[in-house]
Amino acid sequence: TEVLKRTTNDIRHWHSVQIDPYTKEWLATTGDTDAQVEWWRSSDGINWTAIVGADSGVEGSQMYRTLGVFFTQDSYVWGTDNPLWGYDQNFIITAKKNNLAELNKTYPLSSPAYAHVQFADMWVLGTVPEGRTMSDRTARLYVSKDEGKSWTKELSWTMKDGDSKGGFTWASLPDKEGNFYLRLLGLEGIQSDPWFYGTLKVTV
Repeated sequence: TEVLKRTTNDIRHWHSVQIDPYTKEWLATTGDTDAQVEWWRSSDGINWTAIVGADSGVEGSQMYRTLGVFFTQDSYVWGTDNPLWGYDQNFIITAKKNNLAELNKTYPLSSPAYAHVQFADMWVLGTVPEGRTMSDRTARLYVSKDEGKSWTKELSWTMKDGDSKGGFTWASLPDKEGNFYLRLLGLEGIQSDPWFYGTLKVTV
């Protein structure tokens, strides 16, 4: 059943669809150019309201371009996915759910954010450098244990020479021994095919 239709005249593609664990609302995001960046929210998954871009009154931009969102009781937190325009202009951003026009850039990122994984007691964010001209070709994994108020860099890995994309794209829930499994691509010494998604076991 089609519940929300956007054509290629509106957006390039969908970026994320999630459920807010606090409000139980659906949240969907799109990309890629400023005019194609939209956020849509729904209380029932059927009726949707634009809250960024489209006719929302909040203009879409690269600061809203994201592949995922973290949720608190009253705020959205996300890392920007800005690989094509404004290198070195990515951030972790916080905004109130009822005031998305006011953005708080809480933490600078050296490359676009891909993985957004929200566990019960911590958040994990992974970056993916894109483009051969990126000044920093190191993928990083960040962790927050205070709902995005502060972040620590837990792991970094260099992208392979000559590749145009590589980094951490997802993280699993921990197993019973506390190990995490990271999905990744195009990192030095891990795999030969830059478009093959591999897995890295991390012991914590």
